[in-house]
Amino acid sequence: MKIGIINIESVYSIVNLLTYDMVSQLIHDHEVYSIEERTNVKQYREKDLVSWRSFGGNLLRCYTEKDSYLLSQSDLAIFDTIIVMGGEAGYRFYQHVKNQLRKKALFIPVSIYNDVVESKQSLGYDSALNTLIEDIYKIEDTISSCRYEQFRLFGIQVPGRQGSFLANDVADAVGDLIRYWDIKTTADVSRFVNEKIKQGKNHSFLIFDERDELNYVEEKLHPVLEGVSWKISIFDEAQCMGASPTASDRILAKKIAKKVISWVESSEEAGKILLENNTAALKISNISLI
Repeated sequence: MKIGIINIESVYSIVNLLTYDMVSQLIHDHEVYSIEERTNVKQYREKDLVSWRSFGGNLLRCYTEKDSYLLSQSDLAIFDTIIVMGGEAGYRFYQHVKNQLRKKALFIPVSIYNDVVESKQSLGYDSALNTLIEDIYKIEDTISSCRYEQFRLFGIQVPGRQGSFLANDVADAVGDLIRYWDIKTTADVSRFVNEKIKQGKNHSFLIFDERDELNYVEEKLHPVLEGVSWKISIFDEAQCMGASPTASDRILAKKIAKKVISWVESSEEAGKILLENNTAALKISNISLI
């Protein structure tokens, strides 16, 4: 069987690990290919896996959502089955492959936003959350080691989109900071800052995500910011990749790989991996006749 694997807009280290876990098992009985561009379809060889384990790099590069729709039925005709990994964009492309291109397809939720339809969890979320928490603690360690005459308020902007709880989970993990979405008036922030000063603290954090523009946040908080030293740290999606996946994501990737192998060997036409409580389940879907 010829299997094509495509990654839609998920540029995370966990993608390489999941790809390795799948390909290392599939390669012995099937021809497995990475789909990275219309003109760049590469068959995986044993040496590719050995090289990645030894030197790192990318086993599967990212395909933009826009470019993925340039792939036609004839482009994918050589494959018996297509494995799609990604977030919302990946899920849309999976639906396109399954319903419009009428190919046997499987979707795997890989996203730092944890917002994939039906799946309660997405691979890569734990690693992103851990990376953000560690980076905030590094900032706090630096601040705590210095003396400042003026109270410092650090704004932390993290990636976010509709349905994402990344900022909220970071706030829960770090604790004792200001959640922008809970602010009703600037007086709320003033009270929080004054309480910190009374406690002998010289800093605190205010967290929000990219759904709130920085200029708007600063304009809303202007009366408070005039009396403190305001600094901002913006974490984009690339910074959330993390150099190395967490143990939890590594274990989850292996559980996903087992489900993928099971699906490949089945006679089912389409399916998706659903994640919840660090477990992976396979849900079979019917190909739409529309």
